[in-house]
Amino acid sequence: MSRRQITVPDAQGIRYLLTVEESAEQITIVRYETTAQETAVIPAEIGGKPVTEIGTDCFFNHHELRRIILPEGLKKIGGGAFIQCKYLEELVIPDSVTEIGSYAFRDCKSLKKLLLPAGLEELSESVFAFSRLPEDLVLPEHLKAIRRHAFYSTFMMRVKVPDSVTLIEPGAFEYGPKAETKLPQNPQWYGLSE
Repeated sequence: MSRRQITVPDAQGIRYLLTVEESAEQITIVRYETTAQETAVIPAEIGGKPVTEIGTDCFFNHHELRRIILPEGLKKIGGGAFIQCKYLEELVIPDSVTEIGSYAFRDCKSLKKLLLPAGLEELSESVFAFSRLPEDLVLPEHLKAIRRHAFYSTFMMRVKVPDSVTLIEPGAFEYGPKAETKLPQNPQWYGLSE
């Protein structure tokens, strides 16, 4: 894979500086380099190759961002991808995404709209730790696992865990939305912490 910086325009002509890793078949956005923009639009393809991954820590500490638009066709969001995007308000994750890494939304304190992909089967370790999540957050109905500290110290009023979940690891809801968490009727998990 080769790594390089590129500038890509969106439909409105706003140019974004990105660091990408490129293989023969696909593109990974390694780092979002643009500043002073409230909205980031990630292209579906660059140079005729599909953008399939948002890399680890890609948007780390981008306080200026309020909205991020991700392309359909994206498959993976790396660990810590949006960590400390404290003023990020809106993120719609396309249904093509099947993996979201640990700590991806850690310290996102302003999320008002977050749509998770329908096919997501696992909430990774500490994925939402120390974040404020929207009141209407819906967990995907095919979700199977909620990993350790997924909702650790998360501010949200309630969460409904779908019946498809068979694994909730220790501390998944520690210091989080315990009071109004609704769990599946016939759980087969282990390690649920009080």
